[in-house]
Amino acid sequence: MRLYPEKLAAHLQQQFLPVYLVSGDDPLLVQECCDLIRQKAREQGCSEREIIDGGISSFKWQDILHSATSMSLFAERKLVELRLPSGKPGAEGSKALCEYLDIASGEDVLLIIAGKIDKQSTNSKWYKALDKAGATIQVWPVDAKELPRWLQQRVRNAGMSIDQDALQLLCDRVEGNLLAAVQEVEKLKLLAKDSQIMAKGSTWNAAAPVPTAMTTSATPMIRQGLALRCVTWPTTSGSPPSACQVRWLSTTTGSLSARSSPGPMRRPTCGFSPRPGK
Repeated sequence: MRLYPEKLAAHLQQQFLPVYLVSGDDPLLVQECCDLIRQKAREQGCSEREIIDGGISSFKWQDILHSATSMSLFAERKLVELRLPSGKPGAEGSKALCEYLDIASGEDVLLIIAGKIDKQSTNSKWYKALDKAGATIQVWPVDAKELPRWLQQRVRNAGMSIDQDALQLLCDRVEGNLLAAVQEVEKLKLLAKDSQIMAKGSTWNAAAPVPTAMTTSATPMIRQGLALRCVTWPTTSGSPPSACQVRWLSTTTGSLSARSSPGPMRRPTCGFSPRPGK
């Protein structure tokens, strides 16, 4: 059966199949799907995990057949992970996978982690055999159009809410990097004690020489460099800076702990990032 990644968690609550194929070229989304399957496997008694890496030179397809016929020494059930970076097992691999399905006892769980699988391969014999014996999950990258919805769902799953302006700022910051997006949500989760993330244009805070564009209930902590801060360039008139003057920076505790407040910033030229003034 074919599953969508967002439906995997609900599926695992209802049933657990002996074979799962997770394919795609987005490392984060593939990893999260695999983690859900691994967690369910442990709950189902698969206390042993065997990893077979098809991307190394010493790999042989006989390894997976040997795994199907060998008994586990430490557990009644085991999770067999076959890593297939290319997404194409070839003729020998296709034969070995079909043979594995024929001789496997059904107690063990096979998790195949593959790179992107093209449409032609989805019509192959080995793919159809896996799809019939278990579940196939194709993970597609999140494009720029879908990023706001994806990121908003992430914020909700973290128990927070975010307004549209703050969501757009966050989308601009991560620039399509999903791993960076997850990290930013985790940072905000530590700060937003009231679970609210709001953007207020370029609100000037008199207590800090740098205006903050995203605020939570932990704004003082932001100024101390414990999470996100938005750096803008003050104007003589005090008017809000333009969008091109705003750049998000990730900061750590140690980055600003040596200074009580950030120094003045120079306006960037020729597309280069600004540097703190001396």
